[in-house]
Amino acid sequence: MVFLNGLFGGKKTTATTPAGNTTANAPVPFSAGISNAGATEIQTGAMTPAKVCLKKATENLGNYVVDLKKKGTNFDAAAGKFDCWGIFDVSGSMSGRFKNKDPEGLSEVQRAIIDIFAAANLLDSNKELDVGTFDHRYQTPESMTMRNYENYVDAELMQKGFCTWGLTEYSNPIEHLIKEAKRTKRPLFAIFVTDGNTDHPGKVKELIKESSKYDLFIMFIGVGDGVNQEFFDELDNLPGRSIDNTGYAHAENLKSISYDVLFGDFIKWMRAKGFI
Repeated sequence: MVFLNGLFGGKKTTATTPAGNTTANAPVPFSAGISNAGATEIQTGAMTPAKVCLKKATENLGNYVVDLKKKGTNFDAAAGKFDCWGIFDVSGSMSGRFKNKDPEGLSEVQRAIIDIFAAANLLDSNKELDVGTFDHRYQTPESMTMRNYENYVDAELMQKGFCTWGLTEYSNPIEHLIKEAKRTKRPLFAIFVTDGNTDHPGKVKELIKESSKYDLFIMFIGVGDGVNQEFFDELDNLPGRSIDNTGYAHAENLKSISYDVLFGDFIKWMRAKGFI
């Protein structure tokens, strides 16, 4: 388990480089984050706060990929091979993270999902982020793309009724991810964001064991003080799996993303599976 002063919070974390070298101003590789068409679209028209957010996320991801390559990990080898999912808790305690806006007009969840979308733009076969929302129910809204990312939380989630502010149940989205892993020919990478404790924790553990049979990796992000750290420790070290296919990090809020933490366990899993 990783504790942060905010995986999504505080000072934005960027990749470090060996002494005497810097990637901060280096060109971002074509594969690192945004396709040619996407990069052009970011620069088209006024640079809205969401466009600036995606541009920064893409640059940070590009720097991270360059740094990994210097250290011997070819993260680019995973480009376009995955189906990427963002799974978001929409229980009542998460409502403020969806509704409250910063001075630039973006909520915590909107900033976080843009950071995740930058990663999906590199890894996903369609350069999209499939999205799931859950409380004690589970729903799948429209995928996040270059067409709708700027106002995704308000337009696609809030206004279309996907934010239902109920109780918290992890098992439904995990069951859906397992079904997707069985159905698709591509491996799945899911980022699972929650701020609460699940009902039926025993069922969740059994589902995680089952999920390890498939090409599915789940990165859990626990946000705030309401998360049961001990339960996520158990999931992170759960016996009875064919492979360790989960990671966990704790964050105080959802303001920025450290790709180093987000991808650390995922990279280990990809190596073990032979994807990179």
